[in-house]
Amino acid sequence: MANAREFRFYGGTVFAWALPAVAVLGLSCGGEPEAETRYCQTTREYFIESVWEPIVSKKCIACHTSHGAAKDSRLVFAPSTEPGFADKNLAVMAEVSTYTIRGLSALLLKPTAQKEHGGGQQIAAGSPEYQALSELVHRISEGEACSPLPISLRFPGLALRPYPATLYKASLRLAGRLPTPAEMNKAAEGEVAFDEVLSAMMAEPAFADGIAQIIQDEHNFAPQVVDEEDYPNILGYPPESVYDVMKAVGREPLDLVAYIVRNNLPITEILTADYTIVNPTTAHVYGVDDEVSFKDPSDPGELAVVRLSPGGEEAPVPHAGMLTTPSFLRFYSPGIRQRHRADVVFRRFLGTDLSLIGGGSFEVAWTASDFNPTVNNQDCKACHAQLDAAAGTFLGFSANGRYMPAATTWYQEMPPPGFNGALVPKDELSRGTPILATAAAKDPRFLFALAHTFYKGIVGREPLKYPTDIEAPDHAAKLRAFIIQDTFFREAVRELSASGHNIKTLVRAILKSPYYRAVSVAGVAPDARAELIGLGSMRLLPPELLDTKIRETTGSEEWSARIGEEYHYHYALGGAGSRYSVWEREERQSGFMAALTERIAHETSCAAAAVDFARTPAERLLFPHVEVTDLPEGEGGAPSVASVAAIKKNIRHLHARLFGEILPEGDPEIERTYELFADTWREGRKALSSGEVEKELAWPCRTANVSSDIVIDHDIAEDPQFTIRAWMAVLKAMLSDPSFLYE
Repeated sequence: MANAREFRFYGGTVFAWALPAVAVLGLSCGGEPEAETRYCQTTREYFIESVWEPIVSKKCIACHTSHGAAKDSRLVFAPSTEPGFADKNLAVMAEVSTYTIRGLSALLLKPTAQKEHGGGQQIAAGSPEYQALSELVHRISEGEACSPLPISLRFPGLALRPYPATLYKASLRLAGRLPTPAEMNKAAEGEVAFDEVLSAMMAEPAFADGIAQIIQDEHNFAPQVVDEEDYPNILGYPPESVYDVMKAVGREPLDLVAYIVRNNLPITEILTADYTIVNPTTAHVYGVDDEVSFKDPSDPGELAVVRLSPGGEEAPVPHAGMLTTPSFLRFYSPGIRQRHRADVVFRRFLGTDLSLIGGGSFEVAWTASDFNPTVNNQDCKACHAQLDAAAGTFLGFSANGRYMPAATTWYQEMPPPGFNGALVPKDELSRGTPILATAAAKDPRFLFALAHTFYKGIVGREPLKYPTDIEAPDHAAKLRAFIIQDTFFREAVRELSASGHNIKTLVRAILKSPYYRAVSVAGVAPDARAELIGLGSMRLLPPELLDTKIRETTGSEEWSARIGEEYHYHYALGGAGSRYSVWEREERQSGFMAALTERIAHETSCAAAAVDFARTPAERLLFPHVEVTDLPEGEGGAPSVASVAAIKKNIRHLHARLFGEILPEGDPEIERTYELFADTWREGRKALSSGEVEKELAWPCRTANVSSDIVIDHDIAEDPQFTIRAWMAVLKAMLSDPSFLYE
């Protein structure tokens, strides 16, 4: 009998371990190649390729940074590690280019030393570098003449995943369910219809939970307790309930995200909300039961808005979205002088690693004469000037997350609390966190970082980084790949802003992009293949999604109770969680994980097959088009035309249900799956005849084990034709196939 690795036929399937997740010269999976379009280079693209890469990053960046010798000039560049650096730097150069002397721009006069320049002559007048700068000045003065070319049009021959298959993949990930046949048929009508189906799906409560899970994957919030002096109700729970209460408190930032999404509020409120969100459990913990009401006090999904004031009405908590929740404050301890919390704001919400400023080296030369190196040593100050100022905005919160309104004194040897050069007023020092949050939400880096977070959460890979190895043979192609993707993020962020910061706009842009939908491309030159890096998506299903997919596709909950976050199998399957302090998900299968998924496939196929046949045909999930009497061969070994047709029709159904593949009749994959079924059936019939196996199903595979809440039409304990076990073999092969285990 073929196992899953032998059974799968890889045409049109893309694997995560391939360099780009796009099959080059592969099958199109039903997608249509895009028509060739003439390319027009935008000023932004020209700046990155012809000015930033060969000139600024080599000759200017050493001085013209926030910590360099030219930090007080008008020309201060952001490093390429910062989200949105190209837009920020181009804007700076555009402003400086307007300063002219005798008709020449300062951008041309200063680096050639025709005008006094602290850095001396960096390029020669008339050189290629000079010509590139001159062209940039000309482009800026003339205005933009080109529009960004859609990604799909940059690669003639690029084939995209059809909209029904895209919907299948997205709905499992974000809505926790399979799309209905009506939704799949609607999506097949084209982009407009797909948008309509997606909009309806985004209105479901489960979609908000899916968005919250993406944020959870970024932060890994853990179960938490709260300060018992502020919230004494925490002491009233019996020991067996404490962990559930801790989980509810730990989820508070995620409940905020879910509330924002459900109510179509600006996603910036994850930082700026002047309220927090409680469910029935946390409402009691925080002592606000009398301020809110719930239809079902036992439903943790019911959410309500509150403003906390544990110290009395005269000292309300200065809410700042996620940043002031006990979950955030306790999970991200202050570290040394609140620096840890500030660093999280820069890393997680602004996509900025401050340690990379100045090259990212901690091996700086400082001596006792520096006294306080974070202030007096220029190498240290490059990072700490920003970090320490932001740290001061958390002055009002203790290590255990308690709000201290009386806190008004900051360390004299550190920069005063503030952000991006703006200081917190002295009379609001204890309320600096919402001031930081509001400023951070307005920072252009915030939306770029958010786009990167959701790109990773949906597509399953890190956004491309600016390629710094200019000696690499494929550097030019990698640079173009980065520019193309960075342009996509820029346009996605622009659409997000135009929508009032509705996160659904960003999610839609990612789902419809080639980064999510690309499956193959033809006609790409070998030296240009690096440009395809990042296109297409394929990621290992995390345990939560694997459980969802198994339940939604097969109806079996055989493994649901074994792969939750509190259980060993959750971590064995690559999950992350607090129980064992595992904070990073596994992106690829290990040998043990492969063996475990084989076992899951084996037990699930056993549990699901007979149960599904025991339902009426109209209620079946897996076998609506066949009966146990539909056999590959009739009496005498002759093929049964009607039965074979029914079997193949059901195989098409299984491919659609388990893989999201809409295969045409006669597709080679249908034929190969049919051969697996027929071969297994023939071997089983021989074993029945010889007495090697019995007609009775193994006990775990019988319907007698079915849960009382599953409705069946009749019991099944025997398989006299070996039909059910042949279908089990097909199910096992498909459930252990990469197309099922990866999304």
